Amino acid sequence: MQQILADGVVTTDEAEDLKETLSKLIGGTLEETGTASGMATQLPVDEVDQVHFDGRRYCFTGKFVYGSRKKCEQAVESLGAISVSNITKQLDYLVIGTLASRDWLHTSHGRKIEKAIENKNKGSSLLIVAEEDWARTVRGMFPGK
Repeated sequence: MQQILADGVVTTDEAEDLKETLSKLIGGTLEETGTASGMATQLPVDEVDQVHFDGRRYCFTGKFVYGSRKKCEQAVESLGAISVSNITKQLDYLVIGTLASRDWLHTSHGRKIEKAIENKNKGSSLLIVAEEDWARTVRGMFPGK
């Protein structure tokens, strides 16, 4: 890894070597293990260009590349949002972690997603957001993170 990053440039060959090494470490490709892009189309996420924070209510579910759930909560709170642990009618955003399980529907974070969908079907303006979309906005406000 240090050799790959030493010159500050990752070549195509180096990227392939890194991908192969990571696949061996996690027991398969990201798609095979139920993480990242392979899951994005299966999870019921809303397409958003940006999320908003000031006074908005956020709930997090799943596992996050950004960091622990506490770190995610601290990030939104530092931007003026409110972090909550349950799905309510007042919730603005449910953020689903990138490292979601293939069996998300049968897990505790699947219950949060189900409840959020139920609220949306009843007219809630809640947005279900992929971690990538949420993190893009957060990183834009905290360059270098």
